[in-house]
Amino acid sequence: MHPYIAESRSHATLYIVLAVLAVASTWLFQQLVALLRVTTPWWAETPSALAFFGLYWKGFDLYAWRWRISRWSGWAEAPDLRGTWRATAETQYNSQPRPAEGRAQITQTSSHLSVVMRWGQSRSYSVAGVIQQGRGGEPELIYQYVNEPDPNALPTMQIHRGTAWLELISPNQLVGEYFSGRGRQQSGKLLMERVIG
Repeated sequence: MHPYIAESRSHATLYIVLAVLAVASTWLFQQLVALLRVTTPWWAETPSALAFFGLYWKGFDLYAWRWRISRWSGWAEAPDLRGTWRATAETQYNSQPRPAEGRAQITQTSSHLSVVMRWGQSRSYSVAGVIQQGRGGEPELIYQYVNEPDPNALPTMQIHRGTAWLELISPNQLVGEYFSGRGRQQSGKLLMERVIG
């Protein structure tokens, strides 16, 4: 997975809340150790506020960003795109429209994203991405990818880079377009429908 940029108005507030929780957790842990009269060996450190902060951030990054309170508070605004998607592309190659069917697997946390697409004779994977608010108010997923043909693919297929620009028109449907760079020079429409979420 690679980092992605997602708009959020309240990340500073989230960090303050996590820091306060971390300091409070450290104090409570120290009180518990004193109450139980537990002595730690000289080589063992008790968890610091920084360790608790890291633990809480990891929990938010992996799980809590999807919770309703995180959305309500504005700490996480990116839509949850995780899952398996059926992809249908209508590509233009040599001015001839050609349909193609594929499957995508989107893996996502609050800070990282991965889009892996499997087509008939190739596989593509995202290398950079952003989720932003589109001009119409709907979220947009924009990502750059690298496409690698299978060993038994047509000789005309080459490794190439491209960009996909998709609008989330419903919780389970992304619609947009893609274009590829030198070595393939294709463009077309792309529809993705979530089949497993």
